[in-house]
Amino acid sequence: MRFAITGNPRKPGIKDVLGLLFKELEGHEIFIDSNLGTEYQNARLINEKELNRYADIIITLGGDGTLLRAARYARKTPILGINLGGMGFLTQIEPDEIKIAISRITQGDYSISRRFTIDVKNDKNRFNALNDVTMRVKDPWRMIEISICVDNVLLSKFKADGIIISTPTGSTAYNLSAGGPIAHPEEKLMILTPICAHKLTLRPIVLPHWMKIKLKGETKGEKITVSIDGQITVEAESGDIFVIHGSRRTVNLVEFEDYTRFFRLISKKLSWG
Repeated sequence: MRFAITGNPRKPGIKDVLGLLFKELEGHEIFIDSNLGTEYQNARLINEKELNRYADIIITLGGDGTLLRAARYARKTPILGINLGGMGFLTQIEPDEIKIAISRITQGDYSISRRFTIDVKNDKNRFNALNDVTMRVKDPWRMIEISICVDNVLLSKFKADGIIISTPTGSTAYNLSAGGPIAHPEEKLMILTPICAHKLTLRPIVLPHWMKIKLKGETKGEKITVSIDGQITVEAESGDIFVIHGSRRTVNLVEFEDYTRFFRLISKKLSWG
């Protein structure tokens, strides 16, 4: 098989984990992201944007942010995340599980979780998000007035610190911290969660994937920022409109368990047990 490896070079212990990984991948073709360095034998260096071109499986070393970065270039290539971070909702395994995971992959003993994504565009650019899209004022101490239209019907106009539009995969990220609901990652839906809204009756709302959301942010002359998965930041002017809707693109994650893994994961990560 062909494996491409990418990761966050600043993560403590990443070289040790790479050593374990190379040992288990002996006999397979290995391609490695040039951002990780050059001191790797029997591995071909590639640009991170070419990860999907060469690999049957992409392996990420780091936290959820590392996996989100790889997802921008993965296209349909499945991703296996090895957790070197904190919460790790997207990363599937820990370093001590590498041997078993690689063995199962090479034997075809795994499944693919196809994750719903959303598209966001304005009059200049178009992006895709696996986790979320966030709109807020560039100056973090200022409020923004946000208008939300759903299928051309005005849903609400309010002042707040910002708003999050999350996928089910991203429901356990910023959305959760802001008081939004958790959704099972196999679903297709969008969650709108205001950030510290100055309207006490305003609450998060869940919408089906086929609806179209229009966001307009207005400020008193300050710039607006729209963040896509915390990876890309777009600067906008007051009054600019962003359109968000479900995408036909999916991100494919390697899974070793069935859909019930999610319940065990949140029980452990959020200390519900």
